[in-house]
Amino acid sequence: MMSLFIICTLCTIVSFFLSYLAYNEVHMCDVLLFSLVSSLSSIISLIPPSFYMCVRRNSNLRKVVVTVHVVLTLLALVFNNGFFMELYHLDTLCSIDSDTPYLYQLVSIALLNISVIAGHLIGKKKDYQLVES
Repeated sequence: MMSLFIICTLCTIVSFFLSYLAYNEVHMCDVLLFSLVSSLSSIISLIPPSFYMCVRRNSNLRKVVVTVHVVLTLLALVFNNGFFMELYHLDTLCSIDSDTPYLYQLVSIALLNISVIAGHLIGKKKDYQLVES
């Protein structure tokens, strides 16, 4: 379980750096809306999971932490994909003819999605119970 947590954290951090590198490549273009917010939202989405160990499983505070975690992760995915869509049309929007930021953001999105998938595998194993009809 701890190894999956480490994988999720590393994937999200590397995703942040790659998204920031993509932003750094195109920071002179003022038309892009999701350029900086995509990298920031990736790293902000790491904050709520750090509170899971501090709250009891059946408490109302746990439900708040889970809700904030889901919302921030969804926003990070939306902002990263929005930046990727802008980079897809970079030559039209900003007259920049470079594939480097596009590739950085593509790998960033893949790593963020791997982090989300690996995060769903984290948790206590529950014993199988037969459902009676």
